Amino acid sequence: MCITSYELENSYPRIWKDDHASDLAPAGDEPAWKVALATCAAPIFFPGTQVLGGDSHVDGGLFANNPALIGLTEAVRYFRQPLERIRILSVGAGERAERISYEKARRMGVWFWRTAAIEHMMIAQARIAHEIARRLLGPEQYTRVNVPLERPYALDDYAAARNLIEPGAQAARVRYTDLIQRFFSSAAVIGREQKSTVQTLRRGDRPRRNS
Repeated sequence: MCITSYELENSYPRIWKDDHASDLAPAGDEPAWKVALATCAAPIFFPGTQVLGGDSHVDGGLFANNPALIGLTEAVRYFRQPLERIRILSVGAGERAERISYEKARRMGVWFWRTAAIEHMMIAQARIAHEIARRLLGPEQYTRVNVPLERPYALDDYAAARNLIEPGAQAARVRYTDLIQRFFSSAAVIGREQKSTVQTLRRGDRPRRNS
């Protein structure tokens, strides 16, 4: 598992994971709830979170709104898997991008971009991650499921979240058979290095979180 957050003191992305490689910097045995707060601390909506002391973390979506490339890097770099053996199912939380014509873009000033810039930067980095992963793996090995939204939803508007149930259910009904066959019909193959890691964890050794 890779959990993302963005550290503001050093302006650097952080990925929390188990200690399974010698080049991963140890970050201590932080409680899972602290890491959860860090990865969910969406700017504007929630305050930053301190995990280690002397740090300041916010939502990892600032740099990995679609974390497909993080998973792909993990599989290639640390688990030594060739691209042809990697399968990625990327699940989005809905997306809505306002269409901006050339004429409108020419007239947009600070007032408009103060909110639109954040939305478009988040969508842009999610989509480029999607395109890179799709080109590296191909459509048979990489699939992204994301529902287009008719209107924007605020992160703290929990009452409106019920409106997302049916679009999500519809997407599931359409893609269910295909996704089950491609991603869930067989167990993942574990290599020697992965078996060694699993055996170590089963003996009760507690992994450290790293970045």
